[in-house]
Amino acid sequence: MNGIAREIARIKRQASHLTEDLKQLEFLLTESTSEETQKSEKEVILPEEMAGILGKSVFTVRRWIKEGKLTPHYKNGRTHYWLRSELPQVLKSGSKG
Repeated sequence: MNGIAREIARIKRQASHLTEDLKQLEFLLTESTSEETQKSEKEVILPEEMAGILGKSVFTVRRWIKEGKLTPHYKNGRTHYWLRSELPQVLKSGSKG
């Protein structure tokens, strides 16, 4: 019986360590996901920011998108995005006036 009690105690300690490791892993994954979200938000330009960059209103930017004068990199429903890394190309090809 003594050997069984020791084995149970050993398994409980291992389970406790495993639980702590899982909590740390969960924290790291959550932190990593939030960093990636922040990073991706910095890498994209929304119509509101594009309007500021171009010195135009958001309505003008959206109209230009409809008219094909300004092509978004990505469209998700009614939301348009541009990649910040492609901004020089967008400004060259898009209308500014």
